[in-house]
Amino acid sequence: RTFEVFAALRRQAPAFPLGFHGHNDLGMAVGNSMAAVSAGADSLDVTIGGIGERSGNSPLEQVVMALEVSEGVSAGIDTSGLFELSRAAARATGRSIPPDRPVVGESVFRHESGVHVASMLSDSNSYEPFAPERIGAPGREFVAGISSGSRGVKEVLRAAGADVSRQDAARLLPTLREVCIRRGRSLSSGELRGLVAGAREGA
Repeated sequence: RTFEVFAALRRQAPAFPLGFHGHNDLGMAVGNSMAAVSAGADSLDVTIGGIGERSGNSPLEQVVMALEVSEGVSAGIDTSGLFELSRAAARATGRSIPPDRPVVGESVFRHESGVHVASMLSDSNSYEPFAPERIGAPGREFVAGISSGSRGVKEVLRAAGADVSRQDAARLLPTLREVCIRRGRSLSSGELRGLVAGAREGA
């Protein structure tokens, strides 16, 4: 509907500046912003983190990256500051950033699933539409958890300075899953190294 409205307005007034101001009541602010641009909108109203009344407005960081990644359109913004900008806004307003917030959440570049990690090690575009450096994020992280595979466990340990064979990593998986279920979270690289040491002592 947003596309239809803006396309009709553009046909009726081809030279008239058109802008879109989206609210996120149905979780469609970014999608509607993209639709408006595709139909001829010249400008988009956005706020950092989508801050606004009720369910908020179109989030700057999501709209900018959606334009660049999905549409190949630059908003003329230095995206390398988006990660820190979102945190500065959160601090100033006393709001938290959910870990799974698109683009700037802490978990956006965190990978646990065996399939995800294996794919990411082969091609970083597999599950990330853009690199963390592009928005100034610290970097991607592989963690060990209940859905990890042997390749992921091996990579987490390698990054922590502990090299194990793929076979040893596979043998560690049942214990890893049991511990993660008991603790209700994934394990740090240090905790994973402790499991390896325990497994070797028990061997």
